[in-house]
Amino acid sequence: MPMHRRWIRTLLAALAVCLLAGPVLPGLARAVPTISIGDGEGAPGEVVSLPAGTRDITDIEAVLWDLVYDPSVLEPVEVLPAPGFPTGWALESNLDLRSDTIRIVARRLPSLPTNGPFEGDPVEVRFRIRPGAADGMTTIFIEDGSSVGTIDDEFDAPDTLFPRDGEVTVMPEPGQPLLLATGLAALAACHRLRTARALRRSRS
Repeated sequence: MPMHRRWIRTLLAALAVCLLAGPVLPGLARAVPTISIGDGEGAPGEVVSLPAGTRDITDIEAVLWDLVYDPSVLEPVEVLPAPGFPTGWALESNLDLRSDTIRIVARRLPSLPTNGPFEGDPVEVRFRIRPGAADGMTTIFIEDGSSVGTIDDEFDAPDTLFPRDGEVTVMPEPGQPLLLATGLAALAACHRLRTARALRRSRS
């Protein structure tokens, strides 16, 4: 990731924390245009469902998520409309965009009537935790270039759109000793942090 984009992402993250934590100065808007993937947890072999959506953006016409995950821990299963997904919209997904990336596109179909705006978390993304995955936490990154198009504008991560990454917590398998599980979790977390940093550096 180019250095200036890292600075922009850092500043957007700081701004989001300041605006959402409150209190804020009079007249300072709280709205931070956001694209998000939610969190989940499960044991190896289980399927976890993560909500995906947007925040503080109106008149949306299209949304594109590129989600980067650790393929040694997670396997994409499917993308589905969640409760609240508006009629008159299409939902498309490519689970094999790259070996570690899936693409999701939700778009308004102008020729069809709709029953409401695209808002909240109207998309469900399902991953299977691979059998044998060590317990701990793994991050699903919203890749730079993910975007939201509106009637009048377009927002791109991370320049004008704050990407809220997701986390999947891998729980210990039933019967695994607590002390062993805790040690494995710490090792797994360190490994995944190094992997995530290496992945980001390789794409810089």
